[in-house]
Amino acid sequence: MKKHLSIPAVMLLATASFAHEAPPVPEPLPLNELLPAFGWDLGNAKITTEKVTDNLHVLFGLGGNIAVSTGKDGVLIVDDQFPQLVPKIKSANEKLDAEQDVDFVINTHWHFDHAEGNLVLGPAGTWIVACKGNPDLLLDIGSENQEASNITPLTAKA
Repeated sequence: MKKHLSIPAVMLLATASFAHEAPPVPEPLPLNELLPAFGWDLGNAKITTEKVTDNLHVLFGLGGNIAVSTGKDGVLIVDDQFPQLVPKIKSANEKLDAEQDVDFVINTHWHFDHAEGNLVLGPAGTWIVACKGNPDLLLDIGSENQEASNITPLTAKA
């Protein structure tokens, strides 16, 4: 029986001694270098709309799509893309016969192309809703892209 137990132990030790060497993880790119890698140009970005129902539309721009729900309680969007696109998002909302102001944002996740618009909308009074794991990431969301976006990251409020 001791022979059989030692064989798996030897196999485990042998595989551990030949650890896989992966390529190094690259440093994050600043936003002004990252956007061209995706073929995105914030200055020339166009926001188009598609009607789903009378009070539900989809905005298509750069990065993730944006759901827009309009009603008597205000304007809710799902994801808010980039700070530089917020004026275009508001303009698209206005064309939907919605208020120009965004009252609520739901962030599906913290990626820059889904949540960096928080840097403009949050300080303007928009309520931002995210899942439990997102707040710490969202508070630091602009740190690597701060130079390119010229916007100060949000800070936690007690």
